[in-house]
Amino acid sequence: MVAKSNCGGGKTTHETMSSSPCDGIAFPFIVDSSVGYDYPLYALGEQSGLSMHLIGSKTLNGDQVLHMMTGKKLSLKKSQAYEIFIEVISGPAPYYGVISPRFWTSVSTLPPLKLLVEFSFEDARREKMKLKVYADRLSQPSRAIIIFCKVNGIDFEEVRIDLVKGEHKLPEYKDINPMAQVPAIVDERLKLSESHAILRYIADTSPGVADHWYPADPSSRAKVNSILDWHHSNLRLGSVTFVMNTVLAPIFGRTLNPQAATEAEKLLSSSFSNIESMWLSGDAKFLLGNPHPSIADLSLVCEIMQSELWHDKDRERILEPHPKILQWVENVKKATNPYFEDVHTTLYKAKEMLKAKQSKSP
Repeated sequence: MVAKSNCGGGKTTHETMSSSPCDGIAFPFIVDSSVGYDYPLYALGEQSGLSMHLIGSKTLNGDQVLHMMTGKKLSLKKSQAYEIFIEVISGPAPYYGVISPRFWTSVSTLPPLKLLVEFSFEDARREKMKLKVYADRLSQPSRAIIIFCKVNGIDFEEVRIDLVKGEHKLPEYKDINPMAQVPAIVDERLKLSESHAILRYIADTSPGVADHWYPADPSSRAKVNSILDWHHSNLRLGSVTFVMNTVLAPIFGRTLNPQAATEAEKLLSSSFSNIESMWLSGDAKFLLGNPHPSIADLSLVCEIMQSELWHDKDRERILEPHPKILQWVENVKKATNPYFEDVHTTLYKAKEMLKAKQSKSP
């Protein structure tokens, strides 16, 4: 499984690479040092439809890291499932690049690379660290990320952070997310917070994620991003404020604020109306009239599921006037089950505990 090329203009060979379990393998390529790394990366992109960006460099032995990080990714335009990252490593002679394991699935479709001296699966093996997701399943954005990973078969480790016990405020967690909020992830050297950023990142970097979750098409992706950006200052703000000031405040040592709850209810009602009129028009099953859910569907529906904690009279008053919202929630559940219901078990248990407490209250 090695592709070789003669940089001096001789005969080029390119062996066909069959599929194989290559997880955890870094694929190196070596280019002639007289050329440098910018041109061969450009040439590789020209031949394969890739857009290349340097994201880092270091010496061959790894002792010295040159601070040339730009954070830009290299993406395979032909299929989002093959988005990869490249790391350029400078040495005393040739330049080395390490391509992530996702790239091997497309290598056999590329034409011979004139600047490639050697491409081998065996030259560099490394154990990729498992993605860690720091979450509390009572947190709606935490649930969205866990469900997304499970639905898409992403290998990850869930690290439980108990918000009620204040574990999000511990120094060791603040080292991961200085904002002391959940969710957060650690993926090798990357520490990332903010649920929408996390969903975008996982969708972009995980193999096998269907395009409908976060479309590669720029205009379709922009529409999903627009909903996600809208969500924070509308549906989420209303949801968080309402449930805190009608149910949860005493659990966190706070006082219920009826006025804040009234204002939040207005924001919730207007948010539901806007979702129905702008993104669920007609017989749309999912946002934007799509036949399958996106990360925006999952994020917003997990938010609406916080209504499970509301008083029954509040649910009836606020949600029942919006049948499209209720049907959309059911559509997302069906599209993501059994994982959706499994991940929401914690929320359902919390609901029963709250009801039991309320029944004992004078």
